[in-house]
Amino acid sequence: MLSPPHRVALCRTTQAGILALAVLAGLPGTAMADEPTMPESDFDPSKYPESGVRWTTVGAGAALTVGWYGVGYGVSELWSDAPGADDLKMPVIGPWQALGQSGCSESEGSDCIFMPVLRGVFHVLSGIGQAGGILVMLEGAFLPSAPAEAATIAGGTRSSTADPSSDSAAASFSIAPSAVVTDHGLSLGLIGAF
Repeated sequence: MLSPPHRVALCRTTQAGILALAVLAGLPGTAMADEPTMPESDFDPSKYPESGVRWTTVGAGAALTVGWYGVGYGVSELWSDAPGADDLKMPVIGPWQALGQSGCSESEGSDCIFMPVLRGVFHVLSGIGQAGGILVMLEGAFLPSAPAEAATIAGGTRSSTADPSSDSAAASFSIAPSAVVTDHGLSLGLIGAF
């Protein structure tokens, strides 16, 4: 017959010392190298990004929103009998509505824990991703950018045969989004010069 295992009793100071050593062993060491820095001549905070960055940012936000909507839609199809699965098919607000209805599906029984938590994680990720994509689109819409560069030929100089009136006509058209704030509301509008 085997004897029961014996536990070694450690005093509190020994336990605290072992815990302190374990914490110290897990701390990262200090780096001896200097952090790389950007040369100041390459960075000017007063310069705006190029004009094409605005629409690239809007497109990236749209792709982010659609991608996370796809995750939510996929979850709704994967667990189609789960509570709130139909709500996930609505963009942006669907994941939050489905999260409020989370629970066990009829096929899982009443003692399930893991699956509603997993679905809830997907709901939150999809909701945050879709809202983040909309915020990126808004950032792109309101992003100040540098004016478009003048037309150039392959050598990098202006064409001497270009019609000067065409440049002024192109430069006289501009449109930009603007926030309209009144005492009783807030809306978005467009301002421009034609």
